[in-house]
Amino acid sequence: MTYRICPICDQKMTKPHYCSYCRQKIKNPLTIDVDYYLNERHPEGEHDCTYHDFHDESSQRPRQQTASHGSGSSGKTRKKSGKTPIFVIVLLVAAVCWGLSFYQTFKAVIQDKGGPLSVWSSIASDLGLEGTPLDDLITEGFSSWEKTPESGYGEEVPPASAYSSWFVETDEIIAAGKPCNGYGHFRQDAGTLTGALLSYADRIGAVQTDAYDYSDNTEDDAGYTLYNTVQTYCFAAGENSPLSVNSIQISSDTATGQLHSVYFEWDDADTVTELLALIAASLRDSGDWPLSEDATSQWLQEFQQSLPDAEYGILTPASMEDSGIDIIGGVIESGDVSAYSISIYTWKD
Repeated sequence: MTYRICPICDQKMTKPHYCSYCRQKIKNPLTIDVDYYLNERHPEGEHDCTYHDFHDESSQRPRQQTASHGSGSSGKTRKKSGKTPIFVIVLLVAAVCWGLSFYQTFKAVIQDKGGPLSVWSSIASDLGLEGTPLDDLITEGFSSWEKTPESGYGEEVPPASAYSSWFVETDEIIAAGKPCNGYGHFRQDAGTLTGALLSYADRIGAVQTDAYDYSDNTEDDAGYTLYNTVQTYCFAAGENSPLSVNSIQISSDTATGQLHSVYFEWDDADTVTELLALIAASLRDSGDWPLSEDATSQWLQEFQQSLPDAEYGILTPASMEDSGIDIIGGVIESGDVSAYSISIYTWKD
């Protein structure tokens, strides 16, 4: 399994370059390819875990050595049993579970009180140790420990315990007219692309069944602003479609109307290719799409040939790797009729 880990808060990321936990944009997330289960339950029926076995052994090694000497084995060779008694295994598992529970509880209490540095400051004050060499030494150690890693963009953010964010009214953002800095921006105006996509849907006879929109506008004390307006349009799916509806979703900057991303799901391979071609052409008109018309056509032909069995993954042409544009998609459900999803976004400012 491959995980993307946020270098700021160490949480698993569900998006390629954005951490939903600490709400930071991450240019270079940590990538971990593991065969253990990070912060997840083990699958039912799995009894052996090489990850926890390894850490249990390493964390308990001094205690095991003490037990060995205490049993009178020092300097002597004793025949070892080839089997571990079941009650020993049970005790070890119980000890590990208790240790993890205690660690999480201790960590939560420390964070609730403002972090290790804040806790020590309180202790030093109560004991009259403020300003002593011991206080200076421990304070310096905790200060370096609480420094959070850089996000990859050169800024340092406050500790998670001090992090806060707040919502901002849409009217206030529009009046200011300043683009957010938490999302990438195309030059493309979202309204222009939306009009082109809806005109295409009408031209092919797609029946619109619903439309809705919402805005999620937040700022935080790390200096990040995320102004995002999402418009979703739903269309009737095919009779045997695995999707309940076909849909197109446009995300844009609430303040400026610049396109953040476009996402669509459709159950017809030809329509998927045509939608992708329309989006590429619109982005080329706005100066966002770097490929020529001929190069784009060749890429679309190769893309269409990979359907309907294309695995979900990166679809960005190799010649666009440094363009700041990412395209992800493929088959999301299979059966008698396949469905497809495509997501196009940018990390350009």
